[in-house]
Amino acid sequence: MVSTGCWKKSQESTVMLDRIVDAYELAYPNLSVHTQNFPEPGDLRSISVMGQTGYGMSDVGEGKDTAGSDLIIEAVDRDDPRPVWVMCGGRV
Repeated sequence: MVSTGCWKKSQESTVMLDRIVDAYELAYPNLSVHTQNFPEPGDLRSISVMGQTGYGMSDVGEGKDTAGSDLIIEAVDRDDPRPVWVMCGGRV
């Protein structure tokens, strides 16, 4: 998921993440020689979505759901005993 942060106060697209997945796709054939546990590039693309586009708490709350927050909710609600890991960054 692509979102904002203290060094990037607004976000408009997934272009940066798309480039990372494109590079991963080039490496994938070699990675998969060593183990089949790496996710397929298409699977990563299916969850490469926009999160919060504005910065800070003014861009969160009721009525401000995103494709990213929907994916997190869907993962948590899934009937799957594995943990859902969500990485967050922040400053105090």
